[in-house]
Amino acid sequence: MKILILFQYDNHNKLIDNLGSELVKKGLSVASFNVVSFRHVCYSNLQKPWWVHIMQPLLMVPKLRGILALMVKRVAIINICKSYDYIDIHVLDNIYDDIIPLLIKQNKKVKFTIWGSDFFKATPERKEEQRILYKMADTVQVVTEQMRKIVTDYFPEIKEKTKVADFGNSNLANIKKQLSKKESNSFREAFNIPHDKIIIALGTNASDRQRHTLLLDNFSKLNTALKDKIFLMIPMNYGGNTGYINSVREKADSTSIPFVIITEFMPKDEFAKMVVACDIVITIQVTDSLSAALQEFLYAGSILIAGDWLPYEIYRDNGIYYRTVSLESLMQTTEDTILNFESIKLKCEHNQENIFKLTDWSHAIDKWVNIYRSK
Repeated sequence: MKILILFQYDNHNKLIDNLGSELVKKGLSVASFNVVSFRHVCYSNLQKPWWVHIMQPLLMVPKLRGILALMVKRVAIINICKSYDYIDIHVLDNIYDDIIPLLIKQNKKVKFTIWGSDFFKATPERKEEQRILYKMADTVQVVTEQMRKIVTDYFPEIKEKTKVADFGNSNLANIKKQLSKKESNSFREAFNIPHDKIIIALGTNASDRQRHTLLLDNFSKLNTALKDKIFLMIPMNYGGNTGYINSVREKADSTSIPFVIITEFMPKDEFAKMVVACDIVITIQVTDSLSAALQEFLYAGSILIAGDWLPYEIYRDNGIYYRTVSLESLMQTTEDTILNFESIKLKCEHNQENIFKLTDWSHAIDKWVNIYRSK
C-alpha cells in the first residue's frame, strides 16, 4: 500500500514531514504533496514524477505561482494520485470537491483528516457540501474523542467511519533540553523582564480569532498591585497582519502593564526558551481542535487558562491540569491565578509526564498506523 498525503499550507510542511517520517519507521510507504507549492516529498523508496521537478521551481516565482497553480493544479493532483493506493486529504478545501469522485471511481482509498478550522470555519452551505464528500470517503479522522462527538453530532451518518488519532509533537525534545539548562532566565534577560514578574502569554499566534483585545480589556481592569506582579507576553509571529498587530500593540500600551509582542520568527531553540520562561498561558480563541503550541506550554510547566467552550477534555482525561473560564469569569480566574500562583503551579506537577505520554510521536503514531491499515 502506497500512501499519499495531500495538503495545501506551507506552514504545515514540518508537521506533515514528521508524520511521514514516523509512518515510514512503522514500515509504510508514504509521500506528501503540497497542492499549492507542488512540494513533493517521498519519505520512503518512492519516485517523484518528472513534471514535479519542472513545476516546483517555476512556482517559487511569485508572479507565476498564482497563474500556474490555477491552470494546472487540478490536473496535477489527479496525475500524482495515480501512483498511490491511499489518499489522505488534510483540511478539506473545495479544490478537492470534483477530484474526490474520480478517486473513488479509481478504487483509491480516501481519508479526510480534519484539522479543526476546516470544520469550525465552514459555512452551513459548505458543511452540506462536506457532508456529501465525507459520505464518499472510507475514513474521516479527527484529533480527539471530543472532536469526534462534535463532528458526528453534525454529520451523524459518518459516525462509524470517524476515527481518532492526534499528531505527535516533535518540539517536546527541544523544550526538555531548555528545561534541563534552566534557560528561562536567558529569555527574561533578552527582553528585560524582571525575575520576580509572572510572565503571562496571551494566545499563541497573531490571528484575530485569538481575541487579544478582549484579553487586554480584562487585564486593564486589574488593580495596580496585581499589575505590578505580571509581565505580558504576546506571541504574534505566526498568522495575522500588520494592522491587527498594531491594534493589539495600542491596546497593550493602554493597560499600564509591561509587555512584549513577539513578531519575529524564532528558531526552535529560541522558541523553546520562550515557552520555558512562561508561567501562565491564556487562550479564549473562538474555536480550536487541539493546539500543539498549548501542549508545549503545558509540557514546560505553564498554567493553562482556557475557554470552557474549547474541546480540551482530553487533557483532563489524561491527568493534565488546566483551568477553564467563561468570558464572564475570565477576570476573576485570572486574578485568582496570579494571587495563588505558587499553590496552583503545584497542581501542574504531573503535566509534563502526562503531556509526553499523550503527544510524543512514540505514543501517537500507532493510532495513525492502525487507521491506515484498517479495512
